[in-house]
Amino acid sequence: MLSWAAGYLSELQNTLTALAKNVNLQAKQFGTTWNPPPKGSLKLNTDVAIRKGHQFIGVGGVIRDGRGKIIAAVYKAVDGLFSAEIGECMALQEGLLIVTG
Repeated sequence: MLSWAAGYLSELQNTLTALAKNVNLQAKQFGTTWNPPPKGSLKLNTDVAIRKGHQFIGVGGVIRDGRGKIIAAVYKAVDGLFSAEIGECMALQEGLLIVTG
């Protein structure tokens, strides 16, 4: 069981790293940048995804260190229709939950 969990964690970290590289590439294409936190600190970024015609939203967050390395990430589908502002608050809540454990 422990080896399965270690393998799963490794695969998840590889996937998140690849995703982060893709997100950084897309951000550059749109002229946005990610600024690292102060040395010795971590940074939490959150976002919401809302798609018209669907009865749910996606909320998520990622915690990175000063080098941009992903420390933790979370994504959750939430049933219901919400404004972008409420969705952003829900994403922040999910991000803070991984910080506080």
